[in-house]
Amino acid sequence: MSDIFLGLDLGTSGCKLIAFDGRGRELARATRGYPVANPGPGQFELDADRVWGEAEACFREVRAGALPGTVRTLAVSVLGEAVLPVDRSGRPLAPAPISADMRAMAEVERLGERFGPERIHAITGQILSPISSLPKLMWWRAHRPALVDEAWKFVCFGEFALMKLGLPPVIDEGMAARMMAFDVGRRGWSQDLLDMAGLVPSQLAAVAPSGTVLGSVPDGVAAALGLPPGVRVVLGGHDQPMGALGAGIVEPGTALYAIGTTEALVVALEKPAPGLGARNIPCYAHVMPGRYVGLAGNQSGARVLAWYREAMALAGPEDGARAFEELLAALEDRPPAWPLLLPHFAGSGSVLNDNDSLGALFGLRFETSRQDILLALLEGITFEQALSLEALSEAAGPVAALRAIGGGTRSALWLQMKADILDRPVTCASVQDAPCLGGAILGRAAVEPGTPVAAIIGEMVATGRTFHPRPDRHAVHAARLAVYRSMYTALRPLAAQMRHCWQAASGAPAPA
Repeated sequence: MSDIFLGLDLGTSGCKLIAFDGRGRELARATRGYPVANPGPGQFELDADRVWGEAEACFREVRAGALPGTVRTLAVSVLGEAVLPVDRSGRPLAPAPISADMRAMAEVERLGERFGPERIHAITGQILSPISSLPKLMWWRAHRPALVDEAWKFVCFGEFALMKLGLPPVIDEGMAARMMAFDVGRRGWSQDLLDMAGLVPSQLAAVAPSGTVLGSVPDGVAAALGLPPGVRVVLGGHDQPMGALGAGIVEPGTALYAIGTTEALVVALEKPAPGLGARNIPCYAHVMPGRYVGLAGNQSGARVLAWYREAMALAGPEDGARAFEELLAALEDRPPAWPLLLPHFAGSGSVLNDNDSLGALFGLRFETSRQDILLALLEGITFEQALSLEALSEAAGPVAALRAIGGGTRSALWLQMKADILDRPVTCASVQDAPCLGGAILGRAAVEPGTPVAAIIGEMVATGRTFHPRPDRHAVHAARLAVYRSMYTALRPLAAQMRHCWQAASGAPAPA
């Protein structure tokens, strides 16, 4: 009987559990969604109990213990930055603010005044930004001090999942870095940074490299989840590096393009590139042993498309989603002549690192159609990543090609547009849920310690269709990209004025 390796992905809007064999072939899967709450302006949270409840439903549906083979391992991939306080039993004491949550702008200013962005990047590899966990911990200390005092630990979703699986909370080095409280050089929590939130290292999880075997799922927990006895849990990591591993991005020269709720470009590095910090690009440990990643991302992607679908009121939730998919499928592949979108609905991407920037749609005319606007959304989201690719290439070396994963790969038109805009071939990974496959690769590496990880990747990762850039379309998009840059520069001072208008009208701080 063949070995089976499980990968669980806890994402921003849903979770997936996939069972793979040792060749990377999918044996079973389950998917569940959950809502992101918006309790106040600029605040976005996940109910951790709801997230794990949906994950449990995935386990029950897959019924891994009944699959034809031996279930050897389970590894978990998780959304970045989301943090929550828990008691000793693992019970969440508050919802988890996710990366899009901008409540901690004042705390970011305090960090900047105390340390400065250069020192923050030197210590943590991260950009001084409200998306990180540390400013959110500081916000809790300032606004809900009793909650901070009550909490046993503050964990991200990977450690939370481990506790639900009956194991102690352990965080991988990459996710620890994403919290912006981890000293990547010393490979330990930074007390200087934790002092800003009034915390000590023991209030966070122990840290270990991705791929570490943490133990086996206890029999009682395994039975409740439909797992056989003895499944070993292997430490996973942040979903973007996990996706890079699952897409085979472990050597310099090729980048992952993750097209999901958010978008990210991830390059593999042999060592940290000193120029990344100056370009506002985080750099931290890859889940691949001995490698690092440079990650440039933004809060746009499918989140902007979901906003458009809801704003256009395309029937009910289910009918609306179907109508939107049909609208995307019906788009015409033609040279761009539609408006320009600045997709800064939650500030800019990491390269501009402008948390105050606002979204804008420029170039509307009476002739503008709904399809024109949708095409502008697809183009604008990709323009933001064109800035990312430019910065990554300058700081970390040339990127010759891109490998795409995520739900956005279902649109051939969008993939072709991305190849045209970025002037790089874009190849689809054969497994779009690459973070889950990354978990399976880590699992197989754990049970076959004598097999090089590169050899395992070669046997488990495959690719699909490639979209090649069209020179004539690239030229048209390049001219519009120049307008996009100018539009951001021109609107930057107006964003501050608009925020003052909001504050004057409402008597409250402008939405983050």
